[in-house]
Amino acid sequence: MSEGKSFPELVTGGAGYIVSHAVLALVDAGWPVAVIDNLSTGFRFAVPAGVAFYAGDIADEALLARIFAE
Repeated sequence: MSEGKSFPELVTGGAGYIVSHAVLALVDAGWPVAVIDNLSTGFRFAVPAGVAFYAGDIADEALLARIFAE
């Protein structure tokens, strides 16, 4: 499924209960994943090990620019 992908899927809210399970499913399926979450209701420990994590808000243009530049 992830054949040919050179960049990760960016998942917003990935440290929340429901979306962290979606992130885990993506990882289990072999997709490269990165998570951005402001941790207002989520928890860092909910993001699976090995997944790139960015603490911040999706409305933060500077943070998004840095993520997309990586």
